[in-house]
Amino acid sequence: MKAMNGIAVKGTQVYVSTPRVGSNERWEAPFWGTIVKTPASQAEGYVVRDNKTGVGYDVGYDRVHTSIASSKTAGMSLDKQFDAMDDLVTMVIKGTTPSVMIFGAPGVGKTHRVRECLLRNLLIADIDYVFIKGHSTPMGLYTTLHNHRDSIVIFDDCDGVFKDGVATGILKAALDSYDKRTISWCSKAVTDAGLESKFEFTGSIIFISNLDENAVDGAVRDRAFCINISATTDQMIELMGTVLPSIETSVPKVDKEEVLEYLKLNVDELPEVNLRTLIKSIRLRKTTSDWKEMLKFV
Repeated sequence: MKAMNGIAVKGTQVYVSTPRVGSNERWEAPFWGTIVKTPASQAEGYVVRDNKTGVGYDVGYDRVHTSIASSKTAGMSLDKQFDAMDDLVTMVIKGTTPSVMIFGAPGVGKTHRVRECLLRNLLIADIDYVFIKGHSTPMGLYTTLHNHRDSIVIFDDCDGVFKDGVATGILKAALDSYDKRTISWCSKAVTDAGLESKFEFTGSIIFISNLDENAVDGAVRDRAFCINISATTDQMIELMGTVLPSIETSVPKVDKEEVLEYLKLNVDELPEVNLRTLIKSIRLRKTTSDWKEMLKFV
């Protein structure tokens, strides 16, 4: 979260965008990271540790994007952010809105929370809703919407569709605010695949993405309710304690508590700290006596 002067505090999970052409900043591709040093003013830069590699980078102020600070969830606790997300997902389930986009750092529990909401509302997988996870081509996107035109379609980590012009056009049609949403693709490949070249989409869409919302075409974002989920390291540790009883249930409680306590005490030495870190740590603890050492590089 950001302080009153607009500067994010140490431990905040942030999205670091591509550096400007000609700048002396030392990374090339965008990444999620953790702030390890804050600037005294906006004229200076941050030091951000890449959550995957553990490498620290000097980052200009305008390259750092905090989901909490840039969205309507500014200043909210993590519980309140998730409550707001639940409300939006429920709106999709009830047919109040046709689409929601959920952005935020990986491993904060976005997908888990969406699944819980679906189960709580007694929806049945592959009947009421379908999960699409991973890469999707424009044809794959069109086929999915075509074949599940009356269902809730949940795209999880399908960030590639936001970077393709054809896929973006399909999304705009599917997310339109008109009473009737018609999706069309006039192509021999479509008819050869046994698909209609035009159909009415009456379903709903939920996107779950690790991107920052600013990385998505504004014309796509404007057609949906958008929310960013973000957490400081302290908030993430607190969340770990909350979910601990419900994960890796075959592992004794005392062993899981030992893992969580170790993560609390060594958070600054780990490449990343999120729910996936907790799960990996518990599995390592179960498997090898060298789990603490292994955590530093896996």
